[in-house]
Amino acid sequence: MTFACPLRFRAAACQSFAAAIGAIALLATGVRAQSGDLRPPNDALFFQNLILAPAFNPDPQFLRGVAGGAESAAEIAGIDRTPTGSCGGAINDLPNHRIYLEDVFESLRVRVRSEGDSILVVRGPGGTWCNDDYDGRDAGIAGQWLPGAYEIWVGSYEADEFFPYELEFSEVILPSSHRDRDAIFRR
Repeated sequence: MTFACPLRFRAAACQSFAAAIGAIALLATGVRAQSGDLRPPNDALFFQNLILAPAFNPDPQFLRGVAGGAESAAEIAGIDRTPTGSCGGAINDLPNHRIYLEDVFESLRVRVRSEGDSILVVRGPGGTWCNDDYDGRDAGIAGQWLPGAYEIWVGSYEADEFFPYELEFSEVILPSSHRDRDAIFRR
């Protein structure tokens, strides 16, 4: 198999990116079966897009990709920090995924599962949100989400570091107290 490095990556990062792509090709089995209120994403093995409605099934849903990039997450996000966490780290100039929420989600969690130190930037109808270290070194954001289109970047804490990831979407019940809710965002 021949690999051509995307132009947006520096030559030094190309080898790391190629290794991450190879790992995804070996490990990934595509997006899991969907039914109910969920429409299937495109046919690509990774960097898919997703449409979700409340009470989607099965829960959780997963998307896959390669985290990392050379651009400052804070510059792309237009902010250094949000209520959900830091915008530090590096991402690509283009989002990894686009999702569309058909209705309000009272409680939705988006969490990265990876071997690297991931960061997450989400831009949508409610604004821009970032996170680093929601669950160990994996990024995530949980809370109420407005309906509409969202762009999602999955990056790495270090520039030009690339690794495969799964992005998990799940409806969760958030604690009722404001203090407990804040604790979730500080993870």
